[in-house]
Amino acid sequence: MENISEILRNCPEGTRLYSPTFGYVTLDHTSLNYVCVNNAEGQTLTFMFDGRYTEDGECSLFPSKECQDWSRGKWVQHLVKPGTVVYFESTPEYLNVKSTDWEFYTTEGKKRIISLCDIGLCHLKFASKEQREQFFNELEHNGYHWNFEKNIVEKTPVTPRFSVGNVIELSTTEHTYRKLYEICELTEDGYKAKELCVLDYNTDVDIFIPFASQVHYLLISDRPLGFKVGDYIRPKKDWQVRSSNKYESTGPTKITGIEKSKYKTEEGKFIWISDQDMWELSPYNPRSDESLRDEISRFEKQIDSVNTEIGNLEEKRREYRRKISDIQKELRRRDADRWKEKMSQSKHNIVKYSEMPEDIKSDWYQIKETVKDGCHGDPYDGCRGCEKNCELKARELFMKKYNIIKIN
Repeated sequence: MENISEILRNCPEGTRLYSPTFGYVTLDHTSLNYVCVNNAEGQTLTFMFDGRYTEDGECSLFPSKECQDWSRGKWVQHLVKPGTVVYFESTPEYLNVKSTDWEFYTTEGKKRIISLCDIGLCHLKFASKEQREQFFNELEHNGYHWNFEKNIVEKTPVTPRFSVGNVIELSTTEHTYRKLYEICELTEDGYKAKELCVLDYNTDVDIFIPFASQVHYLLISDRPLGFKVGDYIRPKKDWQVRSSNKYESTGPTKITGIEKSKYKTEEGKFIWISDQDMWELSPYNPRSDESLRDEISRFEKQIDSVNTEIGNLEEKRREYRRKISDIQKELRRRDADRWKEKMSQSKHNIVKYSEMPEDIKSDWYQIKETVKDGCHGDPYDGCRGCEKNCELKARELFMKKYNIIKIN
């Protein structure tokens, strides 16, 4: 014997039933042991939980005139109308809404077929008012809505508010720490994002945000700025500024730049704009002696780096000068070789001193020095007494060497 009061629990008020004794009636309400209905005249009739009108009678309350059977879910087609939210007794957390015949939709907007066998075995139940609200809220959260005219689930058209690279925050969070997300990809149904810098956690968390939920998020760059570049700021006394990210600033600092969702600080770190309520303007330069010493140390390291770079450049300059000198020597050697070849082609050469190659002039100078070194003039005055003779002798040797008859 079926417990009809349990079957009809949460069934919509006004649902049409049938009684062989009273004809068509409408459901008023149910209790643990009774089912109350209204007849055509508006009178309230009370049936027992199993459908009997009298204690010694038989079941006289049914889903319809055609279906006078409450067993194995046969009542579903007659009582579960399109748009009715139901669930299985074994899985009350999974709600479904009926579309047509045996077709139902889940909160994710997916269609599923529930057979009569499944209904009979798993005991289909009517959802309560709270469960119905929960179902349609979840459906909306996932980007869908129920079309009451067509009795189907449809995707809700939305326009994306954010783009890839945007940093957003959950504006309705009740957590004491911030929740920031970076948009990584736009899909057909929403955003693929990663959660950023959650305190006490060191790993990013990948999440999916449906388009229908984007109204609950705020673009960080849309938040009014509390500070400007050049401001000195410090943590408020009533806030404990903490961070699990080594790039976040936690102490007094100066703002040197602003980009998208962050304030850039002089230490090369940053402060989330969403955290600016934790900070206040400082009336003085808040840097400590330690930070100033650290800055001196940083500048000294930069000087050492510059000096090293200068040393490397100086070495390169010397190397380039050596290469230039070698090239110049090669050019002078080639000029001298060409000049010697020209002189060898004739025994009566007349040349100008100014047109002689540098290496040939150097050769003339060496000949003169050799002649002077071999001179036997005054031992105290050296070649002074016969300097003119040595000059003529050196000239003669030079002209003979290169077949020159005259030097102008």
